[in-house]
Amino acid sequence: MNALWDLLRDYAGCPPIAVKITGIETMPKDLQNYMDKVLEVFIDVHGEVPQIHFEVIS
Repeated sequence: MNALWDLLRDYAGCPPIAVKITGIETMPKDLQNYMDKVLEVFIDVHGEVPQIHFEVIS
């Protein structure tokens, strides 16, 4: 998670980007739990790098 955070945070100052995430509900339960942690990172990153927008699509 730290590496993901660092990678996305380095995007500061770049043009806006939208990241769309699909298929979480069709993943095995253990991967869904992992995605919860990934989504937490995305929320935190958006707070510091507002030009990155994350959207979860069912």
